[in-house]
Amino acid sequence: MKIYAIYYVDDGDYDYFMRREDAQNCGVEYIRQVCEEENWDPQETESLVDDFLRDGWVADICAIEEIEVKE
Repeated sequence: MKIYAIYYVDDGDYDYFMRREDAQNCGVEYIRQVCEEENWDPQETESLVDDFLRDGWVADICAIEEIEVKE
């Protein structure tokens, strides 16, 4: 069985999800939050979100990890 984790680069923490879509949604919200807190340009924020959805990671912010677990 596979589970999905969002890895937060800043603090080294993880959040775990049963569905990839849930992990992606969490990652997108986290990216937007970080960008808002740091007053990044909205276009750059959306570009980072697009990169994350396409590649599953954004350097220095977060990444999705696929984990195989025994049932």
